[in-house]
Amino acid sequence: MRDCRGPQVAARVDVPALAPSASPRAYAIATSRDGRFNIVIHYGYPYANLEKGERYAALRLRVTVPLPAQVKGRTLVVARADPKTIREDPPRRIEGDRIDLVIDLPAQSAVSLTVGP
Repeated sequence: MRDCRGPQVAARVDVPALAPSASPRAYAIATSRDGRFNIVIHYGYPYANLEKGERYAALRLRVTVPLPAQVKGRTLVVARADPKTIREDPPRRIEGDRIDLVIDLPAQSAVSLTVGP
């Protein structure tokens, strides 16, 4: 999450199951600066749809986004944080000019996807 600096780029979290909620439960911010591109996605308190008897303790998200032209390099670092821990997955190389990734995001946590050199 340390790379979430610079001008913002449009970002949207579209989770149909959360649509009935009176307040946003998940949100994203994307920034690009110094040849890096970063997306941070946060899921707050778990959403419960009492009418359907469903509770969403975690979200499975598919992140698809084209990389801005100014992004240099294709190394992806995924970092996760919750109230107790922060962990970073080993860097991996992505091919092409877009992120296409499925991630699980537990309630009260965030994930950061950073692409750069």
